[in-house]
Amino acid sequence: MRKSIFSIAAVAVAMLWCSSCQEPDPIIEKGEVVDFEEAVLGSLTLNGYNPTTYENVLAGKALATTCTDPDNQLNGCLLFDGILYSENGVNFGSFFSDFSLLWGGTFDTVHAFVISSNNELTVGTVHNQYSVYSPTNGDNKFAVAYDGTWWSPTYQNRYGVYDLPTIEFDKPVKPISAKIANTTYAYLQIMQNDPKVHFAMKAIGYLNGDKTTEVPIILAANGNVITDWKSVSLEGLGEVDKVSFTVDWSRTYSETKAPETWCPFSFCMDDFCFRR
Repeated sequence: MRKSIFSIAAVAVAMLWCSSCQEPDPIIEKGEVVDFEEAVLGSLTLNGYNPTTYENVLAGKALATTCTDPDNQLNGCLLFDGILYSENGVNFGSFFSDFSLLWGGTFDTVHAFVISSNNELTVGTVHNQYSVYSPTNGDNKFAVAYDGTWWSPTYQNRYGVYDLPTIEFDKPVKPISAKIANTTYAYLQIMQNDPKVHFAMKAIGYLNGDKTTEVPIILAANGNVITDWKSVSLEGLGEVDKVSFTVDWSRTYSETKAPETWCPFSFCMDDFCFRR
């Protein structure tokens, strides 16, 4: 972890998705930053429907144990549902299960956060789901957030506490900003299926169990698709002790076909900036 405190930039949400906006971002405030560089990455093999081995990632499968809770629908399955990575009092949750008893076979599934350094720009399939679409990223480490509860805009299919990308804080903080980008998988699917799709996630703040407010994170709109890291202000969340990320269904629609049939509801995050 880099301990230095530095200024981080932000742009207005309305300009976030504009691929032509290359002007320097305005300085908004100094704060502490989570940059994920302390994460120890390795190999991840997911078996089942789309068997794949991913390199340079940190996911919960290696920490999974057999669930022995008779009240849990995943009883008897391999399960990890907890904090995957912590840095500077900021904790990132993740979920893994093989669903072996619930679904009648092995379906290794990862939801919420995975840490990665992958930057492959040409493969737009699930076999490349942990790459950031960024020509400038290099071997920089970052988080990939995936909303695994997307199956319905009115009913979220929940399998655990951390199956929704969730950040928890040791003490309440005020988020300032984060850098966000599309995954290569999402970017290439958007370009192939509907470059004019409106595709957004949203950050939802909580304090003492109560919701504070929401901040949209727009990844594509009106033909403008994020093609590299962009800064987004999170100051609208106010003081929080938890932030979750989910699909923003009010902003997620397509002129050709429903995004849930083709778009992976994921995005990449780096340099999460906050003040205590």
